[in-house]
Amino acid sequence: MTEINVSVEAEMKSDSEAKVFAKNMKSAAKSNEYDFYKTINSLSRKSIEKDYQELTIENISRSKNLVYITAYSGRSSSINWLGMSISKLGVKKLYMREGWDEGSFNYYYLNGDAVCKKAFDGKVVPKLSPEDIEINKRLFLPEGRVKVTATLEAYEEISGGKGKKLLMEFLTSRNEKFYYQGEGELTDLVSEDYESLTEFNASFERGMLKGEYVSFAKRPSEIAYSFNEEVMRQKHPEMFHKRVEDLHTVAKCPFCGSSLRTEKAKQCPSCYKSWRE
Repeated sequence: MTEINVSVEAEMKSDSEAKVFAKNMKSAAKSNEYDFYKTINSLSRKSIEKDYQELTIENISRSKNLVYITAYSGRSSSINWLGMSISKLGVKKLYMREGWDEGSFNYYYLNGDAVCKKAFDGKVVPKLSPEDIEINKRLFLPEGRVKVTATLEAYEEISGGKGKKLLMEFLTSRNEKFYYQGEGELTDLVSEDYESLTEFNASFERGMLKGEYVSFAKRPSEIAYSFNEEVMRQKHPEMFHKRVEDLHTVAKCPFCGSSLRTEKAKQCPSCYKSWRE
């Protein structure tokens, strides 16, 4: 994943409040070179308590009491920090969409609180029963979209949809079990080219597997692998005799000169700077 695209729809209480909000956002964005993180920090009374994340504002517009913001980034870590920060600026209702190569993820906020889509749409959301609460306590179900480091323990092919998919079983460093079911980029982990340890971003939801409740990783992104050195030495011996930066077949970063992962990459794995066509 080389780039994510973010769209924000902020609903204010009135047209006048939306006009002021949009004006302040545009002014702050210009003063902060359209850096979303710095823009929000300059408008908020309390700074964002999060490691800096590059996110560039592309456009800010308004229609009545709705303010629209689009942005992009070369990194794909969760943007839920952005929603919580914007909500504190007087936004009544906030919807955000994060899109990447493999799909998208949606965030919903009401009066500063993160909610599910049903609650956002005004539908009654049934509260969890005491039994459900106890079941969820036994599962790996972190809130929101998080980064997880885990080891692939087992996998099997399953049929579904247009073709075969994989059911993959993972363990975190604390021996918390979860599963991934699909055919996306994460399934590359079963290749002999890689070790079983991986790191990626995902949200987690409860589901059923063979009659039992389990945790499923959903929409994994920013997936990192640890390659199998023995296999890679056999397949690509040149990588162990030359620096990767010296290989003529690999595209270079226009900023620092480091090698890119692919010829079409738009983000540098060394300096993390990104660029667009």
